[in-house]
Amino acid sequence: MMDVVVKYVEGCRDDLDAARTLLDAGRPFWVGFLCHQALFKLLRGYFLEMQNRYPPNESHLPTLARASGLDATLTGADLDFLHELSFYPQVVSQSVYRQKIAERATEGAAVLGRASALADAIRERIS
Repeated sequence: MMDVVVKYVEGCRDDLDAARTLLDAGRPFWVGFLCHQALFKLLRGYFLEMQNRYPPNESHLPTLARASGLDATLTGADLDFLHELSFYPQVVSQSVYRQKIAERATEGAAVLGRASALADAIRERIS
């Protein structure tokens, strides 16, 4: 199962790199979604590492953190951030929300910074 954990960690890194590339290119629209995907993969890897079984089929990040026991070590602000990121996958494909996300795209650098810092902290807990 360790190979799967490594793939999750690498997938997280790849998604954060893609978010950074889009942000640097002046295309911040997908940054929040990619940050969600990055932390989703990392939380699944963390769950697998800690529980030695595959995680539940769940895309809500705070629920994944809770299932693995990681939530007990996160701050309230971290859990709120995970909850906010959980918004992105459900709406990026729905045109009614595209304007709302486009308006928030200016926050891309802050979202990416927080996601990267949280990913670093979680990665440190995976042996």
